[in-house]
Amino acid sequence: MSAAPPELEGQEISQAQARDAGIRPRAIPLFPANLLAWAMDRTGRWLWAKTLTSCVEQPNPLGAKLHVDTITLWGRDEHLVYEFVRSEQDAEPRLRAHRRVRNAIGEVPIVIFRARPAPNDKVRGVS
Repeated sequence: MSAAPPELEGQEISQAQARDAGIRPRAIPLFPANLLAWAMDRTGRWLWAKTLTSCVEQPNPLGAKLHVDTITLWGRDEHLVYEFVRSEQDAEPRLRAHRRVRNAIGEVPIVIFRARPAPNDKVRGVS
């Protein structure tokens, strides 16, 4: 779900090139609170989704913490990523970065897995 380096964008690459460029597939577990909004078509195929993930950056264990919230708008053709940061002294978060990433797979890359069926849930998962 990460962007390819600009020099590799739109090209087919080998596994060795992907490894050397630091590109690797990964799954990020999302909890219900991470999924802020979404839309699906009548068949249950995602049209778009809006997610929030949070982390704390602290390169120096004795230094200040930086709280990072990433809001991603996932679409079938692209995703928009916005990073907001806030230090412990800041009252309000500020936009640190935003980027547009081409989505080469053509689907919203979110799958919901469930331990048991939940037929009345608006977000249908794979049981």
